[in-house]
Amino acid sequence: MNMGDRIKQIRQHYELNQTEFGAKIGMKQAAIGLWENGQRSVSDSSIMLICSKFGVNEKWLVDGDGEMFPTAGSDIEFEDIWTNIRVANTENADFIKRIVRAYWSLSADKQAVIMELIDKISEK
Repeated sequence: MNMGDRIKQIRQHYELNQTEFGAKIGMKQAAIGLWENGQRSVSDSSIMLICSKFGVNEKWLVDGDGEMFPTAGSDIEFEDIWTNIRVANTENADFIKRIVRAYWSLSADKQAVIMELIDKISEK
């Protein structure tokens, strides 16, 4: 099964025609048809939108690995937030990306200090 087949599977799961599916992600019916037929590749931003709007597991959509929908044990809220950050082209999204990059570059003891600070901030 290719990505076009998986997109069609998502669309059919939600009982949408190509026009309705496209409208939910800002695409025309023709583009959805080309994706499903394998005649056009799907951009990264469209993949993220599909995953965000329909709650689909990105790894499944792209590679066919895993299940269509994240399992109950996964952090669905984080995945949704991260997808929205990756899709957004705003100053806030860029700032959040810088925070994450900076955090991961810190030593474990400095990461612990940041976690403690965030815990204190979020308590208020």
